[in-house]
Amino acid sequence: MDDERKSVCIFYFREQFWKTMNKARAQTIREALRRVSNTNVFILTTSDVERDEAVECCKRFKLCPISHVISPANASIKSPLTKQCLEIIKSSRKNGVIGYRLLGNELHIYENEHLRTETERRSEIENCIKNNFKGEVHFRPLNKVLKPQCTVRCGDYLRNDALGIMGTIGMFGEMKNTLENHSLHTVALSSPHVISSGDVAGTSTGERIGECIWPGSKANIHDVSIIKIDPSVINSLQRTHLNENITVEERPYGSLRYRDVFKYGATTGRTSGSIEQINDFQLFDRNVMAISSDDPENPFSTNGDSGAIVLTIIDGKHYGIGVIYGGSLEDREAKSSITENESIAIFLKKAIDKFTAGKNVTIEFDKI
Repeated sequence: MDDERKSVCIFYFREQFWKTMNKARAQTIREALRRVSNTNVFILTTSDVERDEAVECCKRFKLCPISHVISPANASIKSPLTKQCLEIIKSSRKNGVIGYRLLGNELHIYENEHLRTETERRSEIENCIKNNFKGEVHFRPLNKVLKPQCTVRCGDYLRNDALGIMGTIGMFGEMKNTLENHSLHTVALSSPHVISSGDVAGTSTGERIGECIWPGSKANIHDVSIIKIDPSVINSLQRTHLNENITVEERPYGSLRYRDVFKYGATTGRTSGSIEQINDFQLFDRNVMAISSDDPENPFSTNGDSGAIVLTIIDGKHYGIGVIYGGSLEDREAKSSITENESIAIFLKKAIDKFTAGKNVTIEFDKI
């Protein structure tokens, strides 16, 4: 065993401290830490607001890894979203409310175009929500704030000539019959707004590689596209970046928030970031993940990266947990800066399960 001793420093600062953090204060903390060698720094928080503020400061001032921002198991972290408020949002789906997101004390409600024109009904829903939420409420048309990132190996461009758009080949795999355990097709994954059933899949130069067999339309952002690869191009596929087996399974949401992730996109290549939000962020009645880039100058993903697989490493094992859908969920009136350069991803395992349900098939994924 390594006899070298290491120190652990645990800091606790209240919410106001984080809100007034500046370079000078960050430098004071760094200088104090230099007096002790081999120091692991952890920051203790006791509320969602404190945790979000601490994470932002750690990203800006590099005080410690984001994963070192912790909360005690018995911390009382309670969402300001009441049961009554959530019930109002849920019951309003039939009238055009398609999602919501909690940003501190701001509640952002995402609406479709139909609700936006129904001013009386919209006003009624808005007032009901405001009466049950202690904070600011903002209504947003989803098509104005969520931008799909559309512009042969994993991470290469995938072209849909019919729509004139491009996304990313997320991952390859073998679709197998679960009863007879034999391969049916080699498939690739991408995002449904890039390509859906019946569309021909091609490379950025126009060479055909296969045809999409799922989903039936691009309407559901929580689907994943399944592309049947033409036999004539299977031998030319370059399938690996990492030479690591990828496990696709559901992980507890609590273990994913602030977790480090990375992806291979056709436009931006390999980028790294962290999951900023899962809870209190829904679109079309299902949770989505918001991912921020580790590089403040560059986004985690951009146009052409839709379909890229969101990867993370847990206990040395590589997991595929999400699929990039889009980015720039621009809540411009939001006071929080946490939404800048975000990417939005859906959950991969749930999307795969929807495809395989009732079909007696499974997908064994290649290395990535």
